[in-house]
Amino acid sequence: MRVALIGCGKSKADHECQARDLYTGSLFRASLAYCEPRFEWIRIVSAFHGLVRLDDLVFPYERTLKGLGKAFVAGWAFRIVDRLKMQAFFAGLKIESVSIFAGADYAEPLRAELRQRRIHTELPLEGLTQGRRLQWFKEAA
Repeated sequence: MRVALIGCGKSKADHECQARDLYTGSLFRASLAYCEPRFEWIRIVSAFHGLVRLDDLVFPYERTLKGLGKAFVAGWAFRIVDRLKMQAFFAGLKIESVSIFAGADYAEPLRAELRQRRIHTELPLEGLTQGRRLQWFKEAA
């Protein structure tokens, strides 16, 4: 099973709604549009809500991983990957690879945790600015 992890976004709806609708920024929308036809499983990674299914009901919040400390971020990544593996296990699926569509603050700790667990990881947008990321999605469409 191929998994996509999409980073949450700063721009959000102002009310509780499904996670796919909470994040309103152009980069999140482009990531979701790219991933939906290409990946068997898609999850959102949030500094506040953790690992989120697209149809989970979530409420708006203001939190990023910036400034939360190395130990907190490492624990966050551990919990994300643990929950991802548990969801796959209970669905009777095996994770073959994980592609991360998120900024470095989110992608790097997740990649480190996934590597520790010997799960193949890709960061297709690694090193690209936000503008170049949007262009990458446009060209890939």
